[in-house]
Amino acid sequence: MRAFLSLFTLVCVTLTFNSCAPSEGGSMSAERATRNPLIGKWELQKRKYSPDTTFVSTPDSLGYVKIITEKSFVWYQYNKNTRNLIMLGGGTYELEGESYYEHIDYYHPPGTYMEGSDIPFKCAVTGNEWHHSGYISEREYDEEIGDYVVLQERRLEEIWQRVE
Repeated sequence: MRAFLSLFTLVCVTLTFNSCAPSEGGSMSAERATRNPLIGKWELQKRKYSPDTTFVSTPDSLGYVKIITEKSFVWYQYNKNTRNLIMLGGGTYELEGESYYEHIDYYHPPGTYMEGSDIPFKCAVTGNEWHHSGYISEREYDEEIGDYVVLQERRLEEIWQRVE
């Protein structure tokens, strides 16, 4: 676990550094934000995950953070009181207008159905608020066919607040 936390720290520092590094032209975040309003650090405020029909605020004891760079993202959930990591995931993404696609390259705890997933979302950024919604497929590995099969799809809606 200690090795994982060291790796986690390295990933976060690298992503944060890359998201703050100047572009080739020397100008920084204003130009990037115009091209891609998702670049930055976000904190989850509310979410709705079916079968829930109303938004639920993030509990005060939990932190959900997502860091977006020009080509990749990492998110993590942690206990704010103990500072212990609960979950972590990340990968690459594409943004095309109001369509945001995540490809999950890694996910902790390991062995979950999320690794290798491609998740399409609809998204909108208004000021410092980012809304996105889509369907998360819960999958299970089927040894007979040698691939994952979808068990169910659940709608996810999230509201994130920019923190950097």
